[in-house]
Amino acid sequence: MKTNVSFAILIGLMLIELPSKADDEWKPSGYLSVSLQERYIAARISRTLHDGWSLWSELNVDLPKGFYINIWDHYGLDGRAASNQPDELDFNLGWKKKWDNGVDIGCATSYFNNSPLDMWYTGDVLIESVWVSKTYRFGNHSLRPQARLDWIAKVKDFGRGAYIAMPNIGHAWQKPFGLTKLTFAEQAFIIHDDGFDGARNDSEGIFFRWNASLNWSLNKKVTIMLPGFSHQHLLCGGNDGRGSASGWSTAISFKF
Repeated sequence: MKTNVSFAILIGLMLIELPSKADDEWKPSGYLSVSLQERYIAARISRTLHDGWSLWSELNVDLPKGFYINIWDHYGLDGRAASNQPDELDFNLGWKKKWDNGVDIGCATSYFNNSPLDMWYTGDVLIESVWVSKTYRFGNHSLRPQARLDWIAKVKDFGRGAYIAMPNIGHAWQKPFGLTKLTFAEQAFIIHDDGFDGARNDSEGIFFRWNASLNWSLNKKVTIMLPGFSHQHLLCGGNDGRGSASGWSTAISFKF
């Protein structure tokens, strides 16, 4: 398997094994996850980039003052020859802040290294993101409505990108039906883009997207997602080859 798939995993394992220092010093924290996906349905551009099984890995490291870094990669396991995106390696730098009343804000800048990975800048993408949300808790349930806006553009032509509006609401149900190790999570989006030509989206489109998962806590640091499900449904526009799509997934996540 190509080295990009193991890159985030290797760094994550190194961070997990770092010795703890004094309490007043910064210590690495975050998570490392590995998932198996039935197909790669890109959320922002509402397009199926890889129609086949793929392996994803993600490393998130929290930094001081609310900053964080995130590395995510995708490796297509089958159908690579016919795939629009057999590989992808993303780098993200973000900042977030949360208050006691449940309000949180954040922003991030992202560099998406698209296939082929060794041709930097050629077909790569820059994304700027801002969001604000608020969490409401009702017993074992929590709701998190969020307003989010992204600007996505080619690296070589940043000024001619497209806005992606992604208002969404997340819901989590802890201990459903008395199952203490289980959490049901879901998130519903309305995604609007005004035509990002970098993904061959030459028309305005509005899509509904729903992600859902059963998350099984093995202990305080290890969680298994089994199963996960994503569905995208075209509401209007998108007359450029896009449409409805669904996919199943499973994952394991390690906190450190």
